[in-house]
Amino acid sequence: MRSLPTLLALLAVAFGATACVRVSWISSDRQTPVPDLHIAGLAPGETTLDQALVQLGAPLFVWEADSKSYGLAFGWDEGLDWGVNVSVPIANEFSASLDYEDTNLQLEGLVLFFDGENRLLRIDRGLLSDLVPLREQRPADLPDQLGAAGDGSD
Repeated sequence: MRSLPTLLALLAVAFGATACVRVSWISSDRQTPVPDLHIAGLAPGETTLDQALVQLGAPLFVWEADSKSYGLAFGWDEGLDWGVNVSVPIANEFSASLDYEDTNLQLEGLVLFFDGENRLLRIDRGLLSDLVPLREQRPADLPDQLGAAGDGSD
């Protein structure tokens, strides 16, 4: 199996002077990993939301897990991202292009789940793509007294 740089070089030669091939290599550090000492200080059933935010700072994502709990995701990445852009002229004023980037596909992370009383339920670690739901979900309805006060009707 050929390495990626060899494959990209072959593509560049194959397209010759009629195409434009751009390859990007970017070293990146996104966010700071949560120190194990900070995680060890979090105890399900005891730690409150306020205590967790003081320890960890602002999360990347917050979502409603179900009608009685919600999740906070903290993520980080240290690595090399790469991308390829190929553009091939088809006619005088038209060209076809292809772009691919490897950025933000896999962030290491930590997810904290809290109950409706803002108490920590559990802590999960791993890739955020495995821990955070990717589909959009409609939040639970507000209680009647809150919904009526905020809907603009009198």
